[in-house]
Amino acid sequence: MDGWFRKMYVWAMNVKLFMALYLIVMVFTLSVVALLSGRDSVRIVNLLETLLTCMLVGVAQSLLLDDRADYAHGIFFGRSVLWLALSTALSVGAALLFGWFAGLPGWTYIAFGAFMLFAFTLTLVGLKLEQDTETVRLNSDLRRFKAKAQ
Repeated sequence: MDGWFRKMYVWAMNVKLFMALYLIVMVFTLSVVALLSGRDSVRIVNLLETLLTCMLVGVAQSLLLDDRADYAHGIFFGRSVLWLALSTALSVGAALLFGWFAGLPGWTYIAFGAFMLFAFTLTLVGLKLEQDTETVRLNSDLRRFKAKAQ
């Protein structure tokens, strides 16, 4: 039970971390669009809708891009491209379903999708950089361990 709980707890922490990151990006985007369109607020129900959307994106990321994802040859590979497409579709779909940009030109949804795709791609860049840094650290630790053993 202890191993299961620990694994689920770490999984949930990782999902919530990325979910919060995406929530900040979406709320910022909704706020900027609201300001540019002459409004001075975002409805609380829209915040709950973005929270739900970001939770789905975070869970999809954890399922498709788990710890075994290998970014050694770049950020674009089968599962990452699938996650990018799914996450962008979820974001734009939620915007359409919940009418986040109702009354604004149709290109607003396209611009939102492009911006979210950019944000999701930056996440993959960050994951690759983190993995590269971890690889260097592990290799350094391995060299030190081998040197001690001799």
